Amino acid sequence: MRHTVDEVLEKLHYVEKLACDEDLEDYILQHRESKGFLPKLSELNKVPARISEKDLRIKEKEVREVMDKIWMYVGNYRLVTEEQMDEEAIWYVMDEVGLFIKHSDKPNLAVHPFIYAPSNKFDDKTITFSVSYCLD
Repeated sequence: MRHTVDEVLEKLHYVEKLACDEDLEDYILQHRESKGFLPKLSELNKVPARISEKDLRIKEKEVREVMDKIWMYVGNYRLVTEEQMDEEAIWYVMDEVGLFIKHSDKPNLAVHPFIYAPSNKFDDKTITFSVSYCLD
């Protein structure tokens, strides 16, 4: 027994997030409101369902793709100071050499931030370095 796309979509009352191909995505965005299917849909292909214009959806997908992969290129470390007891995250991007160092489940190299503060305070004389060393 074969079902039409509309018959299948009408049965999905509780779906909040859906991943599908672009043809089905376009169909859903064009007919969802008029046919009343997928009433709880909030996200379609990792983009909010309320964004229906194709150009805006493409831009949003590009932004989300960058956000999904950014952890491969940025690092962070946390600082605790006498004045501030909470840890503050400091984000950084490595230089062109450091960007080529990739994550590994069996690493042979480690990279750690090193903070040089000659006045023993975080001021304009403070310099940060990335120190790398072999693990083997």
